[in-house]
Amino acid sequence: MTDVKTLQSRIEELESEVARLNKVNSVLMYRVEHSLDNSGDAYSLFESNILLQKTVNHQTSELKKEMIEREKIALQLRESRQRLLLHMQQTLFGVIEWDSSFKFIEWNKAAEKIFGYTREEVIGKHPFGMLYLDDLQDYVNDIFKNMHETRSSSRSVNENTTKDGKLIICDWYNTPLVDDNGKLMGMASLVQDITERITNENERKLRLERVQKQRYAIGRMTTDEQIVAGDFKSAVRTINEIVSTALDVDRVSFWKYDKEFSQGECVDLYESSKGIHKQGIILKTCDFPEYFKSLKEDRVIVSDDAWTDERLGEFTDSYHKPLNISSKLDIAVRVSGKLIGVVCNEHTGEPRVWQSDEIAFADEISSLLSQVYSNAKRKRSEQQKRQLQDRLERAERMESLGILAGGVAHDLNNILGPVVGYSELILLQLGEDNKIARQVDRINRSAQDAADVIQDLLTLARRGRYEMVPLSLNKIVTNFVESPTFLNLAMKNMEIEIAVNLDDSIGKMSGSSPHLSKVVMNLIINAFDAIPGEGLVTISTSQHYLEFLSNGHTLGELAGEYVTLSIVDTGNGIPSENLAKIFEPYYSKKKMGKNSGSGLGLSVVYGVVKDHKGFYDIITSPGNGTEFRLYFPVLNVTDDWQETIETEMGGTESILVIDDNEGQRDVATELISSMGYEVVAASGGEEAIEYLKEHSVDLVLLDMIMDPGIDGLDTYREIIKLHPGQKAIIASGFSATDRVEEMQKLGAGKYIKKPYTRQLLGRAIREELSYQMAPAAI
Repeated sequence: MTDVKTLQSRIEELESEVARLNKVNSVLMYRVEHSLDNSGDAYSLFESNILLQKTVNHQTSELKKEMIEREKIALQLRESRQRLLLHMQQTLFGVIEWDSSFKFIEWNKAAEKIFGYTREEVIGKHPFGMLYLDDLQDYVNDIFKNMHETRSSSRSVNENTTKDGKLIICDWYNTPLVDDNGKLMGMASLVQDITERITNENERKLRLERVQKQRYAIGRMTTDEQIVAGDFKSAVRTINEIVSTALDVDRVSFWKYDKEFSQGECVDLYESSKGIHKQGIILKTCDFPEYFKSLKEDRVIVSDDAWTDERLGEFTDSYHKPLNISSKLDIAVRVSGKLIGVVCNEHTGEPRVWQSDEIAFADEISSLLSQVYSNAKRKRSEQQKRQLQDRLERAERMESLGILAGGVAHDLNNILGPVVGYSELILLQLGEDNKIARQVDRINRSAQDAADVIQDLLTLARRGRYEMVPLSLNKIVTNFVESPTFLNLAMKNMEIEIAVNLDDSIGKMSGSSPHLSKVVMNLIINAFDAIPGEGLVTISTSQHYLEFLSNGHTLGELAGEYVTLSIVDTGNGIPSENLAKIFEPYYSKKKMGKNSGSGLGLSVVYGVVKDHKGFYDIITSPGNGTEFRLYFPVLNVTDDWQETIETEMGGTESILVIDDNEGQRDVATELISSMGYEVVAASGGEEAIEYLKEHSVDLVLLDMIMDPGIDGLDTYREIIKLHPGQKAIIASGFSATDRVEEMQKLGAGKYIKKPYTRQLLGRAIREELSYQMAPAAI
């Protein structure tokens, strides 16, 4: 925009030109007035002159108006600049201007406050060495260069230095200054010190992260099966690992004091940097009186600097310095007000300041350990009182069921014999087109299915045929040590300890489960009988490549991999003169007593081992006990071989079918009824809920989608309010959805997809009805 002085000069030039033209006009007018002719040319020249004069006058007037307007604008600009300068000096933002060579040309009061330099100290200087560290020079030059090239604004957050050398974090808004011709004149910047805000945000973020880790850790520790239901030492081991991660400390340990408070034993010490656990270290309280006195009085020892803390001085030279333990957070653990131990959280490296949330978290760990210790102590006491009796009663019930099953199976075989035979005869007499052929065929196949079930019952009763199948020797041993026979044996011989060591890596073998079970039973009974008083019976399994027996016998071409059963007793041993006769029927040197058998025990062992193409070793000497080793060939199977477990297809439990589709509801009812279950049907969730308000069932078969009523999930929610823990199977024509998963989280069992077969439905029902917690191992 042209300035006022230029405009004034232009007006003066025009006025001079007007004056000149007026003079010319006067001369012309004179000549015209004194030189008129008949053609009228002089009159036309006069008119033209008048018109020119009017034009010049009009332009002069417009220029004067423009000059006045521009003077007003100039005044406004001066006032605006004064306000801008005043605002720039009073604003909380630092305002800095730079020329095109990146030197300071403006610097307000806020900039002085932020950086500590006065305006006089910075004007005309470069910012490097004043506002920026040397390593930021390239970064800042790139910002200025980019603005020079793109003429665009930029924003950056970076570290700056103050006059006294302090590092601060600043937020910069940079704008290029460009003239009317597009030339870069410099740059204007707004700057704000955000150090405190960033620091507070970082602290809040760190605190939130710590608290989240702590809450997650508490959640894990209150739900972890190893902590909730495991033994105390295992629980402490798991807790220490979780606490180490939550508090970010290298060493976490728990020390348990004896009743006299004379010493503390390390239950577990976890070092996260090495990933190792240590136990059994002993600290005598008399050697560290100040520490234990402080622990009793203060309950919590919060030490940011363990090397200078007087309460920990007894550990400094011998423990803290060698292990570089710089900070400690120790909290006493009490049960019913009595001090039983201490949790030690030890930080290595540079000292740290323990935050309030960390101290509160450590206190929660102390309370949790107190609860875990009390629960473990109570459970241990209860288990010691009830374990053998409960297991014996459970095993006796199973034994009774097996005996009952054998009797029932015998009777059912007598009944089903004619059913199977007559149904086959009827089918032979009926043509394929006969209307009842399909029903009779169903009778025949159902009878055969029943015969298979009866065979399973005979196996349960150990009265089935001698059948060799792939099996696990470990499972044979485990089943026996959970049997009533073994439990009775253990209760009658409380002075004899039992150790069971089974190698989980051994292979399968081919054998008869009932006969091998008899072998295990006879050898264990024999081991108990061999011990006159206190002693130990060890039962173990393993796998070896066998070439020779202990007596020097060579296996030759039969050499190979064998699974081994070893039964060791600490009895008196077998004299050499008796070894040759121990497998003879009715030969025995035992006195008749509480464990005496029929006299055929070792004879049965010998026969079964031979029938299984196995070998045996007897390692014994008088006064040193006896070891019976049995070797059975490892079964070679293809990689895709799998041991299958058939699920019983039937039962007598009550089942409620809930399905809004009449056809599906009817077929499900018939299928389930055909398997022996008691079936009730409901056409929707609402009807089922009303039925269950006054009745109960063993299982619910529940459709997932039931329009327009409530669906399977909402129905199940209402059902478990009436019958908590209600067993259920989910059926749907759709794929499993989130609502199916949510229903299973509430306690529902398997999900089967429609259309389902009788076998699939029957297996699912049986598995769900039979599901229960596995019994504890002996």
